[in-house]
Amino acid sequence: MRTWFNYMLFAAVALGTSHVSNAETKSIDFPYFETNNTGALEIRRVESGADTTYVSADLYSRPDSWVRVSSKSYIKGNNSGKICRLIGIEGIEPDKEVYPSEDWHIPFVMKFEALEDGDTGFDYIEEDAPGAFKITGVSLEDALTSGSVTCRLEGTVSNPAYTRLILSEFDVDFRTGQTYSIPVDSGRFAYDFHCEPDRIYSLVPWNEYMGGAWRPCHFFTCDGTVRFDIQDDERIVTGETEEQKKADGFEKFLKQWQDEHLRDYNEKRRNMTKEEMYTPDFDIMIEKIRNADGEERIALQRNFNPADYLTEKGKAMKAAGDSLMSAFRTERVAYLAQHPSLTGLKFVLDELQYSRDEDAMQGVIDFYEKNFKNYRPEHPYHDKVSMAVAAYRLKPGKKYIDYELSDGKGGKVKISDLMGGHLTLIDLWASWCGPCRVNSKSVIPIYEKYKDRGFKVIGIARETQAENMQAAIDQDGYPWPNYLELNDENQIWRLNGLGNAGGGTFLVDGDGTVIMVNPTAEDLAQIVEIKLNK
Repeated sequence: MRTWFNYMLFAAVALGTSHVSNAETKSIDFPYFETNNTGALEIRRVESGADTTYVSADLYSRPDSWVRVSSKSYIKGNNSGKICRLIGIEGIEPDKEVYPSEDWHIPFVMKFEALEDGDTGFDYIEEDAPGAFKITGVSLEDALTSGSVTCRLEGTVSNPAYTRLILSEFDVDFRTGQTYSIPVDSGRFAYDFHCEPDRIYSLVPWNEYMGGAWRPCHFFTCDGTVRFDIQDDERIVTGETEEQKKADGFEKFLKQWQDEHLRDYNEKRRNMTKEEMYTPDFDIMIEKIRNADGEERIALQRNFNPADYLTEKGKAMKAAGDSLMSAFRTERVAYLAQHPSLTGLKFVLDELQYSRDEDAMQGVIDFYEKNFKNYRPEHPYHDKVSMAVAAYRLKPGKKYIDYELSDGKGGKVKISDLMGGHLTLIDLWASWCGPCRVNSKSVIPIYEKYKDRGFKVIGIARETQAENMQAAIDQDGYPWPNYLELNDENQIWRLNGLGNAGGGTFLVDGDGTVIMVNPTAEDLAQIVEIKLNK
């Protein structure tokens, strides 16, 4: 496959352009955009001249999944509204289903008619058809990232399938949060990342993410260069900040402990067959889940616990593994307590986000208060910890938190004002969350029965595209008001302690007290009846 440079050179000749030397050309790498309805298409560079506009882009997909670009593609100027037709395309045959090779990647260049002089950006629309690629608000003035320093990321990758890296802050949910795409060419990448210093970010190979299991490569941002060597079995980061050096020391400690204590166990676990580990009922249940659908499948998945199907040998192996992991955690906590760092704050945030055990959560809070509360107290990660602690304390008998959400008219509104002192179910959901939507639909008859007696439901949808929320509402028929949480702009899921979950529900009394978290439809109907009859 030709390199990206060769594609650009070929396009400059084949598409008949001298745009590189045009003094009036506006050029921008990794342009800012407002929305993108797909992860398969990325705009890498735009060159807008007096006669033409070139859009250099990348298509990404699994080798066994096709991608296609329509010959009806066009761009629309943001100020003029001018429709600029596609003149030519290089790197992919338009209207044809194409399967990427083992590198998951197809670079290509599109040539469009020129935008108007007053246009500072455009929308890219593949065609006016359902499901077509659409990238809105592409800017000719602003790069994708912003911040007070420029952190240059340079590195190499070992796997040919690592042709794209996802860059995000360490605690961002890839489905809804802000991420950046870094292309990899011939095993190398370079990216100027404008950001704030001493923030923890991660790089993740896109093909690993699409496969459902990935190993983040964490690093600290700085005003300078961070170098990477991203291999299948190892992720090496080289940086010069004190926080990066502390993080490296922690990683070396972990690796040494694992080599000394986990090697024998891991070898035994790898050599243990599934038949030795699980009873025959394990496969029966897996097949039952696979063949179920709808609410039945959701219920089976919710109640499925692999530990219930362990053989005696499997139970012994699990007990040994649990003991080792408990010891490993104890050693990690002791090291972090002795070496305060932002890495320790990350550990606290990870635990608060993902742990569901109440005693463990309180232990993490105590650990933070004792060892990290006064470490770099001005750092914004302390605000994240405070937010996570407040969310953890959202339980029956406690006051529900107040926060702002987008009102759909360009402004903000407080959740307390929407509740207005009424018995209210806060329904946090997403169009892509099947269990959330099943749960929301089960509330409809309860709402219809009690809405005239003062019962409210307030829906908040976590989306990356506004139209996805409306499409789900139209399909499911939610009769209550719903508000959009677009790309986690108000951090509502974090404020409610839901982390990367699709959603959750909170039943709140008229005085703002939480009555129940995630009630079933049956429990909700019973409680609402009791409350409204008082």
